[in-house]
Amino acid sequence: MMRPTTLLRTLVALTTLPVFAAAQTPKPSSLDRRVIPTPGKNSELRIPTWTTTTLSNGAKLVVSERHSLPLVSFQMNFVGGANQYEPAEKTGLASFVASMLSEGTTHRSGDQISNELQLLGTSIGTSISGESGRMSFLSTKDKLAPTLTILALGLRLADHLDRRLRG
Repeated sequence: MMRPTTLLRTLVALTTLPVFAAAQTPKPSSLDRRVIPTPGKNSELRIPTWTTTTLSNGAKLVVSERHSLPLVSFQMNFVGGANQYEPAEKTGLASFVASMLSEGTTHRSGDQISNELQLLGTSIGTSISGESGRMSFLSTKDKLAPTLTILALGLRLADHLDRRLRG
């Protein structure tokens, strides 16, 4: 004889099986996949406007404004890289100096810089290739000044490290 709980489970399973089977059967689609859809309207290309200014130190400043976003995307490019400025006997020096920019200065440790950047919600990226170098960050408008301060400290450190390592 079957126990009452086993009998009850069997009955529940048998009565709910048709409901689950009906839910599994696919419904016919009104989409005919043999017909190629008509293309939508072409989107309009919007090229942002920009202004160019030469700073007193000779650097070119290019600004493209979009006031609908409270963000500042900053990128500084250097013409000339490891191939032009790295001594032949010190291969890798440029990349080493770039990687050291986040490791601390005489006034802030690497952890302090990291914590400050995290509190600002940004990070500073650096890269050096054979022909060029780049430093960049993305920041909210209200955090631009403190982020630029940290970037400037890193640039001073890079110059100091470069002079010391060229020795």
